Amino acid sequence: MPSGNRSFPHYFGNRERLPLNNEPPLIEHPLTPDKPYERDSNPGSARIITNWWDRSTPEVVYHDPLTPPLPGATYPPFKMANYRPASRDGVEGSEAAAPNDELGRTGLATLRRSTSL
Repeated sequence: MPSGNRSFPHYFGNRERLPLNNEPPLIEHPLTPDKPYERDSNPGSARIITNWWDRSTPEVVYHDPLTPPLPGATYPPFKMANYRPASRDGVEGSEAAAPNDELGRTGLATLRRSTSL
């Protein structure tokens, strides 16, 4: 999936025209469930999208490896995901990942795809 050749956070243009609740300008941050993102490391497939000035409403998207890149793009397009923060007691949001779902890990966050594969 994407390599660490771009710096984060950076502008998110919503080329896929996802139904985001945040208004532009948008910014994307890597979402790495197991540890904080480190510059020049692989950012993985998941991103947190927020408004550039108001980051109080995070939305989660992911690169879908089963979908070919859009014309002129390097990576597969983004799709919407559901973000559910893990609880401090480890119960809420701690369901096991569905088979073949690399985004459904527990840790800092649990992602659940909004569509089934």
